[in-house]
Amino acid sequence: MANINANLNANARRWATIITYRECHHNYSRRRGRYFTDGCTEFRRAGEDMTPEALLCTVCGCHRKYHRREELSIAMDPATHHLIHQMAIAPSPQAHVPVIGIQFVPVPHVVPAPPPPPPEENLGDGEVEEDSEAVESRRRARA
Repeated sequence: MANINANLNANARRWATIITYRECHHNYSRRRGRYFTDGCTEFRRAGEDMTPEALLCTVCGCHRKYHRREELSIAMDPATHHLIHQMAIAPSPQAHVPVIGIQFVPVPHVVPAPPPPPPEENLGDGEVEEDSEAVESRRRARA
């Protein structure tokens, strides 16, 4: 979905700013230094305008603030006014396409594979003993 804000600058020329929200950048990794996303490619609001649900994405359930924000400012004249209105009400394409001479290049979405869990030893009575090297590697070094 796109929002349109029309402004007048000092020269009394009208400018329209089209705001769209793209892929989700919410990091689901619980460990520091890792990055794991849900793969949501575009924000789609869950409710009508001016409701709390309008800030939530129906695809991933995240708040709008986790989605990449794109702003496009265009000088408005009678020829572009109709085009801007069409862009605001039309759903955004999945791939980035040129918009009025400006091309957005897609950024590859790379998610690193999670490392294997640390080795554990079973003591037989339901308790699990972790390898001492794994425990020491998780301890914080003091400066």
